Amino acid sequence: MRGVRVSLPIACLLAVMALATPSIAGPFDGQWIISVQSNRSNCGGNTNELTVSDGRITGEYVGSNGVYAARGTISDAGKVKFKLDAGKATFKGEAEGSTVSGKWDGGHCRGTFRMTRK
Repeated sequence: MRGVRVSLPIACLLAVMALATPSIAGPFDGQWIISVQSNRSNCGGNTNELTVSDGRITGEYVGSNGVYAARGTISDAGKVKFKLDAGKATFKGEAEGSTVSGKWDGGHCRGTFRMTRK
């Protein structure tokens, strides 16, 4: 019984400390400018801004055919993967320092992209 009395206050203290500890920003957190080049002129080549927070990529991508939600991830090792609106286009690349370069595929449209930290 005595062990329970000692461990309960310690457990409470650890829980409070965990809540009070701020999350540590990921190495790629911040605003990024993405520039997209395409294999076809009607697929557009655009520049937009995306946000990385705790390894999650979010934002709106304004393309030649509309506005699309961007959702994906960037790992601590720099592996990038995100999609536009439920898979209309998939972007895959790798980060090195404050730049990301890679390829994207959207069916009949595909090309390359580059992201730079703002």
